[in-house]
Amino acid sequence: MASVKAGDTAPEFALKSQEGEVVRLSDLLARGPAVVYFYPKDNTPGCTAEAGAFRDGYTKFGELGAEVVGISSDSVDSHKGFANDCRLPFKILSDTDGAVRKRYGVPSSMGFLPGRVTT
Repeated sequence: MASVKAGDTAPEFALKSQEGEVVRLSDLLARGPAVVYFYPKDNTPGCTAEAGAFRDGYTKFGELGAEVVGISSDSVDSHKGFANDCRLPFKILSDTDGAVRKRYGVPSSMGFLPGRVTT
């Protein structure tokens, strides 16, 4: 599938958060806009910096009525530690089989690492 572009209908998903609850895109969108970002791996320097940037801008997103969620293929347990360590005020979701990443057309980095995309 090609990458999701501005104006496209985002594919629905239902994934577990770092707290183990199921988060659905349709539920997020029922409350307002959503910023969905895909990242390769918890606890890596680039992904930690990226999560920190979303954390630091979280208030601004909220002022615009937008919710932020991050998605990677790491486990719920890994996400829980990462979210705690980074003091993330938003949910990060576990796409362990990469199905959502694939539906969104998120490319790989260097041909083998999961890519980094914000939609």
